[in-house]
Amino acid sequence: MKYLEENKNRDGFLNDDFFEKFFDYPYSKMGRNLQKMKTDIIETKDRYKIIIDIPGYDKKDIMVHVGDKYLTVYVNKEDDKEEKVNEGRYVYRERYIGTASRSFYIGNISEENIKASYKNGTLTLDFPKENSKEKEKTWIKIDWN
Repeated sequence: MKYLEENKNRDGFLNDDFFEKFFDYPYSKMGRNLQKMKTDIIETKDRYKIIIDIPGYDKKDIMVHVGDKYLTVYVNKEDDKEEKVNEGRYVYRERYIGTASRSFYIGNISEENIKASYKNGTLTLDFPKENSKEKEKTWIKIDWN
């Protein structure tokens, strides 16, 4: 109880760092950020499929990039300045605001052979196991169902 009393701000609310420590334990902020894009990778005889859960994003928030033998998924969620909390303030926010990315080594896969689709909060990337000549960095088009 002493900790709670000492960490109240002038409005009588607990300082945000208390909640950060409480909800993050035993995970660090870095660990939490890595959990933003939970991923499964499926390998078949001749293909790879990467399935990434990224719910709550609009199509403008998600980009897929291929270059330097890596496929990288970028997500960016801006803070909604229009969203207001009536007669109060956030004490703790668990919904992610900011930028995150995940990269996967894919070798010399031709970007024309990478299919990307996003439906119901899941991004699916499907491509054959193949080696083609190395190309420049390229952005992948996502099919928005």
